[in-house]
Amino acid sequence: MRRLLLGLCGLALAAQAPPPGPGRGDWNVQLGAMVLEAPKAPGAAETWLLPLPVFSAEYRERLFLGSSPAGLGLGAGFHLQHSRRCTWDLGLGVREPRRESRADELAGMGNRGAGVFAGTALKLQAGHWHGSLGLAAGLGAAAGLRGTLALGLGGPLGGRWLGSLTASAGAAEAKAMAYDFGVDSAQAQARTALLAAGDPRLRPGEDRPWAPGGGLQELALAGHLGYRVDAHWSGFGLVKAARLQGDAKASPLTRQPTGLTAGMGFSYQF
Repeated sequence: MRRLLLGLCGLALAAQAPPPGPGRGDWNVQLGAMVLEAPKAPGAAETWLLPLPVFSAEYRERLFLGSSPAGLGLGAGFHLQHSRRCTWDLGLGVREPRRESRADELAGMGNRGAGVFAGTALKLQAGHWHGSLGLAAGLGAAAGLRGTLALGLGGPLGGRWLGSLTASAGAAEAKAMAYDFGVDSAQAQARTALLAAGDPRLRPGEDRPWAPGGGLQELALAGHLGYRVDAHWSGFGLVKAARLQGDAKASPLTRQPTGLTAGMGFSYQF
């Protein structure tokens, strides 16, 4: 749950926030709230509806706290380069522990501790077009290396309306793919025992070991719509459709390879 809170909310806020108002001081802070419907886990068939806070903070356009540079949960870091056309971020991101109880598909997988990632992201803006490249490396032995490439179109729609449409592709090396979609032998045995005991959470065939290879993990298309009430208040909505690819799609942890995320909320900037 916390990963959705800190990752997707940061994404929504970053996409929908209006430009900073005039006369701000050293700090640029955004606070708000939203409601989000999203899959319970990557590849899960069930969704949940979550009321979530929205938050980001930036100091002198150099230090920041909010969404991590590579989009992996809560992040903190600094801008190596920061301008209207080019931003280069470097920092750390944290993903919450994965609880077996989160989704039926995770039955028998056990609980996983929090993950810490070092990430960097390069963001370019040319007129209404924007693009980004993000890379993240897990600081734990099992987390691996992953990256995201995105290209989109956005800007003012007339009046106080803002909008954007962004296509993205995510890839991961084998260790990073296994971090989210792999099933080791001990986990497979635990899932076999649950199936034999008649556990309704699992289906036949979902107890097999799975050691995925690296490659393309996800393709996604996201749309955002924002409305600036004044220099401080804004409302936003978002929708994102993502399709798992390759070994992520074939994992026994995946029941629904296409996931839809949608939400709406507001933020206050000061």
